[in-house]
Amino acid sequence: MDHTFVNHLRKITDEDERLVTITLLIDIISNLINDKTNHRHHTLPASYIQEMFEKYSGAMQCLVVIGFKKINNDYVFDQRISVNHLQELVKILENELDVKPTDQCDQMKCTSEDLGIVDDDKRIHSSISLHNLSIPIHFNKLIPFISTLERVQSYEEIDLRRYIRSSILPLEDFNRKINKKKDATDLEKRDFLLLELLRWFKEDFFTWFDRPNCERCKTVMEFADYTQPTREEREKGDAHRVELYRCSTCSSNYRFPRFNAPWKLLETRCGRCGEAANLFSCICRALSFPTRYIYDPTDHVWTEVYSENEQRWLHCDACENLCDSPLVYEKGWKKELTFCIAFAKDHVIDVTWRYVTNFKQTVQKRNINEKNFARIIQRINRKLQSTLNREEKLKIISNQIKDLVSMLQEAKSTKESELHGRQSGSLTWKLSRKEADQEDDITTGYIYSVTNRECTNGSITIDYNSVVDKYFRNGIEEEKTDGWIDRIYSCSNIQRKVERDWKMVYLSRKQIHKNGFISWIIQLKPEEEQIYRFDRIKIQCPTITFDQHSEILWQLQIGDDKIIDISPTSNSLFEYTINTKINRISFKIILSNLNDNNDDNAWQKAQLFRHSTEQTTNDDQSHFLKIIVTIVEKHSG
Repeated sequence: MDHTFVNHLRKITDEDERLVTITLLIDIISNLINDKTNHRHHTLPASYIQEMFEKYSGAMQCLVVIGFKKINNDYVFDQRISVNHLQELVKILENELDVKPTDQCDQMKCTSEDLGIVDDDKRIHSSISLHNLSIPIHFNKLIPFISTLERVQSYEEIDLRRYIRSSILPLEDFNRKINKKKDATDLEKRDFLLLELLRWFKEDFFTWFDRPNCERCKTVMEFADYTQPTREEREKGDAHRVELYRCSTCSSNYRFPRFNAPWKLLETRCGRCGEAANLFSCICRALSFPTRYIYDPTDHVWTEVYSENEQRWLHCDACENLCDSPLVYEKGWKKELTFCIAFAKDHVIDVTWRYVTNFKQTVQKRNINEKNFARIIQRINRKLQSTLNREEKLKIISNQIKDLVSMLQEAKSTKESELHGRQSGSLTWKLSRKEADQEDDITTGYIYSVTNRECTNGSITIDYNSVVDKYFRNGIEEEKTDGWIDRIYSCSNIQRKVERDWKMVYLSRKQIHKNGFISWIIQLKPEEEQIYRFDRIKIQCPTITFDQHSEILWQLQIGDDKIIDISPTSNSLFEYTINTKINRISFKIILSNLNDNNDDNAWQKAQLFRHSTEQTTNDDQSHFLKIIVTIVEKHSG
């Protein structure tokens, strides 16, 4: 949901006018919630809108967010809008009744300083002509150097950056959320701002465009062809091509121009990865983040942002709300990357090494003259840096040296966040690009080896908290690397899913038509096995299914042979007494759905450890996975 209208409502300086406007908006939404079938509430006359709301941009934006669209002379409500959406809007507006209007300039200045936004607008950025660089045609076909550099340089426009800060970004909301959470994390404020910006961009600001619905038939339209942009689309939106969609029922057409100009994208706020990376990179520059636009010829683009705290560049994918997960394209999307070229306002650099596990092997596949390619980049950088002072040039060199050291020294391990296929876009579209989650078997081989102290104490307790994505051993927090995957023995087609709108988290299958499983193993060391044995195992494993087709099965393997199938109980508890002399216990959970081929959402209808994301303490452990194994001494003789 786009919250930009809130900032505009706060600009209404007349307190009475502001309160009346907000109250009227609440009344309109309440009527839709309480009496949604009454068509009188679905249409607002243009004369009423003009009299009550048109003078306030925030009110007009709010009407759009509610679901009203101007048709002829009236504003008509889109009846597909959910009640939950409307209820959330009411809460937001009711909160605004208690907010006092303040001087916007002072407030913006204060908020900008709090968030570490540097006022570098005082120095006018001079655009550098790039058309005399003489880049060979075959290199320019591979990487569109000139057009991409011009795009990145457009982010430096002073009026654009000021507009984004004053009219687009909810800086006060960012500041308030960061201040609430900063005591609970060791993140620096600017890094926290980057994460909040990514979340806001995906969840509240930008809309993914897949295929349009026909306004007349209410059915999904099919792609028909590419067509040329109009003169206005070229001049105001920098559109180079237009996608044409056609309704198979009534043959009506829909044009989707692929805009590139930031000003136009701030207006449309929709598209796919090209528009998202372009707009997100521009917004990052407005917040004074050193920013790179990353071009990948295999049809994806994203952003890198420099973290002063981390002293390194962070991968940021605004489409996926991902930060610092550079191997996701190779490991999760199964893409074969060959070039990842970073474009900043003052330099261009090849950063492919960051996004592949074997850079040397990747270079061998590129089939170009690497020395000539490096010389072209060097020539471009000399041009871009021709107006920089010595300090600015040294800063760029220093960062490049850090990159080089990372490339030579970094041992690359895959994070859990890098194992997923593309999240944005429809499943059909992702499958057509081969970027959806693939069948994914993971064996970490992790085994809980029981220590002598645990044998002496008579038990080992293993907990997993899905909300904070951490394991605990005997009540002590384990070191976290990749979350739930850290302590498993093996799994297949499992993911941790966070529902931002419902504020819930759980483990489920991935979005493919395959069963999923996850397992843990506990084992006695050989030296302990001589003295001790497992006596009893108690398991708490909260599960939930949402239809009759979904199934969750527990399996307990005692030693190497005995396997016990268990159906989850209503209270999610299970106990078993071990009567045999074994040194290993395996606990496995299997998730399946018999209706996979007919239900695109079947993957999420069997869930493990579901709980609210707002409950982060360990006071309530009802959603924990708990495995408690008691250990006793063997009887002598």
